[in-house]
Amino acid sequence: MCSTSGVINAEIDPEGIGFKKYRCRKCGKRFKAAGRYPECPTCKSEDLELA
Repeated sequence: MCSTSGVINAEIDPEGIGFKKYRCRKCGKRFKAAGRYPECPTCKSEDLELA
């Protein structure tokens, strides 16, 4: 785990982030997420499918 004691000044280019569209199999919520292990923002389930 990494932590800092100050402010991190970083620029993030949203075009460069690989967002994918998902649908939660548990609650049906559709959303976009990036990262290796996305989870549903509504129910926190990791049981997802690409939408």
